[in-house]
Amino acid sequence: MMNDQDKLSPPLSCASCPVASSHDVIINHLLEVKGQLGEMLHAILCHREKETIYRSTEYVQNRVGISESTLLRCKHKGLIKVAKIVNKKKYYRDEDVEHLRKIYWSLE
Repeated sequence: MMNDQDKLSPPLSCASCPVASSHDVIINHLLEVKGQLGEMLHAILCHREKETIYRSTEYVQNRVGISESTLLRCKHKGLIKVAKIVNKKKYYRDEDVEHLRKIYWSLE
């Protein structure tokens, strides 16, 4: 019994068929484009990582004007998230800190 994919795929014995040949060309081109997009995404993410400023928990508390327990509540509510942990120390993205500050003090 043939499934839908078998009906759409060219027969394997038809390698010299023009349809199979153009099918291979398209697949190869798409794979090449996929590789190029992967490289571009990697470059963008590396660039963004270099520009990102990370702030310590103490900085966040001082900048926003909140206590440690309030910061924990804000994390649990999803208002801010830890961006990375280094040596068991939590760091937050500066843009997230400023966003929390505006939300918390209704500055927007």
